[in-house]
This record gives sequence, structure tokens and C-alpha cells, in this order.
Amino acid sequence: IIGAVFRDTPGVSTGTAPAQRPCRCSSAPQTSSPAQAAVRRLGLPTGRKGLHVWLRLAELPDHKAHSFWREMLARLDAAQKAAGWGLELETAVNDDDRAIFDSLDELINALLTETECQRIFFLIDDFDLLLPGISGREGITSRDLDWLRAIATRYSQSLAFAMSSSEPLAAIEAKLLQRDGI
Repeated sequence: IIGAVFRDTPGVSTGTAPAQRPCRCSSAPQTSSPAQAAVRRLGLPTGRKGLHVWLRLAELPDHKAHSFWREMLARLDAAQKAAGWGLELETAVNDDDRAIFDSLDELINALLTETECQRIFFLIDDFDLLLPGISGREGITSRDLDWLRAIATRYSQSLAFAMSSSEPLAAIEAKLLQRDGI
């Protein structure tokens, strides 16, 4: 898993958290590492409220940036409603990737400032499916990676990503190097 650790939680164990921790999982878990992190509520200190938002990218209809951003927003919205926070999206989401990203950013901000939510974990399976040029996939662009970095940086005290791949990182790296002629 590639992930992030919150800077303001020194000494937090990465072991299995007790079931009574106030956290919600937004999707039916399977057996992957991100899914298990969601089930076990990993990374949420005792007494903190938060969301674990699990995305299995293999379930997307395609592996384009648009589908990725729309699914991130939909899963976060479903998770916060399941947690009982019930915020409504204020921005009408159209088919523009930037509008979807802006709505995601607004929802994250609202959750962290207007509700009891103190942590949001995005747990993403099969991230390699979004890499462009691997097995003919369109994938995401550097713009999308910049957007991910932007929200990870903006909310670094409260937001984390854990991403897994169905292929070993060495195999993905070899494919990318081959693709780029290096």
C-alpha cells in the first residue's frame, strides 16, 4: 500500500482498531489491503470520527479521469450520508472534470469544517488501472495527479490516501519505462 500518515497523530498504531471506533466504510469490503483498512478502521485514533471511503477501480465502467473523479465524489457523498452527516452538494455537478473536482474539494472542506468528521481516508484499489498507456488504457493525466496532490496537501492534517495495485510496483515501473522508451 502506498499511503499517508497524519502529522498530528504521533504514536498512532497501524494495528487493528476496535470495532467501536466512530467511523464508516462506504462500500462492501472485499479482501484487498485498502478494503481491510476500511473494515478494521485503521488509522483513526480513539475518540476521532471519520470516514473510510473505499474505491475499487476495477468496477468502473472505464478507466478515464472523468469516471475516477465522479466515483470519488459519489463514494464520499454516500459515506457522509451513511454516517448521518447528510450534507448536500451545493454545486451542480456537470460533466466537466474540473467541476467534479471542485465539488469534491467543497464536500471535503464542508465535512471537515461543518460536521464532526475529523479524518477522511480514501482507500483506492487497482490504482494501476488509471495509468495511461498500460494495456491501452486512457487513464489519468499529470493534471489529475496534480489535483490529487493539491487536496492531499490542502487537507494534510485530516485526509489520507492508501492506494494498491493489482500488479507489483516493479512490473508497473517496467511497463512505464518500456512505454516511454527508457
